[in-house]
Amino acid sequence: KRRDSHDDKPTYQAILNSLQNMQEKDLTQKILIPLFYAMGHNKVDYHGGVYEAGKDLVCWKLDELGSTELAVAQVKRIKINAAASSSRSFGAIVTQLQQAAETEVPYTDGLKYLPATVYFVTPFEVNTRALESRFQAYASLRPRRVKIIDGPLLVRLTQDKLPRISL
Repeated sequence: KRRDSHDDKPTYQAILNSLQNMQEKDLTQKILIPLFYAMGHNKVDYHGGVYEAGKDLVCWKLDELGSTELAVAQVKRIKINAAASSSRSFGAIVTQLQQAAETEVPYTDGLKYLPATVYFVTPFEVNTRALESRFQAYASLRPRRVKIIDGPLLVRLTQDKLPRISL
């Protein structure tokens, strides 16, 4: 792990490289679950696998009024590209995000909730070309509060919210 000579903190690039080199399950369980707790969620469940329905993480918290609020996250450890035929295309991911946004999730109070926020998380940068390739579909998700946490933002959030985590 490369570190700056003037302090003991990992460099931006060292953190980014570590995040990009982690297996998706490790990234989700070792980094993202603690991160979502640090972002104010009081319950975070790993939901990845065959039956995920577009949700790798299911995150619960109380909003500013004390009401239960659901956020879900779709995690992909891939570089997103603009090619329509690619399984790594943003279009395929948009489809999964739509599925996640439209699927109710049961909670321990016996009720089902639609996500207030849907996160797409990747340790790689999501470039403008990839967004443009499916901009209309992505734009249609905005009212559903879809937010992208790509590599640069993930590094910043990790540094800010998880300063003591070992990468």
